[in-house]
Amino acid sequence: MRSWMSIFGAIGIIFVLAILTVPILDQLAILRADTNIADYTSFDVFLKLTPAILWLFGLGGAGFLAFSGIKGVRGGDGHGGGLR
Repeated sequence: MRSWMSIFGAIGIIFVLAILTVPILDQLAILRADTNIADYTSFDVFLKLTPAILWLFGLGGAGFLAFSGIKGVRGGDGHGGGLR
């Protein structure tokens, strides 16, 4: 059962990322439109990279959860799932 929860958790992470992408991008656009953003050079670079960082870590975490869940379902960890 735990391995199936990992798989569904991975799907849930992808759904949450997809739903929150537009609001996050809107808020980042508002921050980047500030006239004084040039005073904070590294902050502007950080704002440009934030969506890519969020997606990479989110998809990486979802991929890890899915991999561990599939491994558990197939019996790769030695704890059930396969024929005995």
